[in-house]
Formats: sequence, C-alpha cells, structure tokens
Amino acid sequence: MRVFLAAEGSTLTISSNRAFEALVLASMPSGDGAFLNCDVAPGTTIVKLPLSGDGLMLEVVDSRTGAVTGTITV
Repeated sequence: MRVFLAAEGSTLTISSNRAFEALVLASMPSGDGAFLNCDVAPGTTIVKLPLSGDGLMLEVVDSRTGAVTGTITV
C-alpha cells in the first residue's frame, strides 16, 4: 500500500492506492490530542481535524492490521 499525507490548518489529506479503515492520531506539543476513525478511499480522502497549529503531529494507522501507514508534523 502506498500512502501520502499532506496537512494544512485543520485539514489532513490522505492519498492512497487502496481503501482501508484508518485511525488518525493527532497530538499537539501541549499534550492536547484526538483520535479519529475514518474510511480512506482509493485516491484522495479529506479529513477535518479538531486540532490545528504549529507542532501538530499526525499518525495514520491501518485499523485492521495496526500498521502505521504514515506520519506528518505540521
């Protein structure tokens, strides 16, 4: 599986060559965090995040396998 991530503001863009159920983990340096479940479709999926700001770290995990498919820090 190939996954590419891009983030700007409170939007995460996930580009994938296959569909999967994802768990998105979002955390700030301050300790604030959030978990989001989403269905990723082949092509591009847009995820609205409840957090934004400098230092936001995002990790996308395949819910079925537990494999980390991508990480990005804004």
